[in-house]
Amino acid sequence: MSKEDWRYGGFTLFLRVESVRDDLSSYYDDEWIWVSGQQLARDGTPLGQLDALVRVAALPRPNTAPHPTDG
Repeated sequence: MSKEDWRYGGFTLFLRVESVRDDLSSYYDDEWIWVSGQQLARDGTPLGQLDALVRVAALPRPNTAPHPTDG
């Protein structure tokens, strides 16, 4: 996701989402949500665990996630 679609990072994020904190989305007018997962390099190499506040509209629907090398 682009750097504008998540907060506090300032760079394009590739994240394999493992969990979603939808219980917190009401605090962000249901426009932002906390997700947790494995941050990936552009080539798909795991870089470590990351929690991110992301724009709900930027999240792909299940089974439609782009591969990290898809630009």
